[in-house]
Amino acid sequence: MEGADLLTIKELGGWKTLSMVQRYAHRAPGHRQEAVERRVARQMEPTKARETGTE
Repeated sequence: MEGADLLTIKELGGWKTLSMVQRYAHRAPGHRQEAVERRVARQMEPTKARETGTE
């Protein structure tokens, strides 16, 4: 939830499979919503640059 992807957590934690990481990675309910909002914001950046002429 601090920004590390599950593959990195798997490697750092010593788990052999992502399914084991998922078993123990308890995410807060709003985590998915925040991830979606970050993704949308990143996708909107090129649009904003075109609108302002800073591309």
